[in-house]
Amino acid sequence: MTGMLDFPITETVLLWCSITVMVLTLSISGFGHDKSLTLRPYAQLPADKRPTLFYAGDGVSDLSAARETDLLFAKKGHDLITYCARENVPFTVFEDWSSILATVKKIVAGEQTVHEAAQQGYEDFKAGKAGL
Repeated sequence: MTGMLDFPITETVLLWCSITVMVLTLSISGFGHDKSLTLRPYAQLPADKRPTLFYAGDGVSDLSAARETDLLFAKKGHDLITYCARENVPFTVFEDWSSILATVKKIVAGEQTVHEAAQQGYEDFKAGKAGL
């Protein structure tokens, strides 16, 4: 996982598939990239083949992808959190890759559900713990 630290947060998609984490780095042009287009084929797979989709982001360029994931990791202190709370997009707050890894490990181990992680993110937002 240490190699993942080199990827910019807003340009990395995490997909958990069985026991493998795939990191898809998206190409960005001067006009941006609709990241939802990269996620959508996975989101539309039949339930028995569909991976749990995790996505990490921090801003406006991540809005389209936010709705395509099962759990969005929204960067603490950034406006993406406000958008997610307002639009009922499941999210949890992260500070760095270690907090993302810890949450994903809990979900995969069955210690926490995606829904519970998202609920915690919303509660953190309401309690003023999301850095906004």
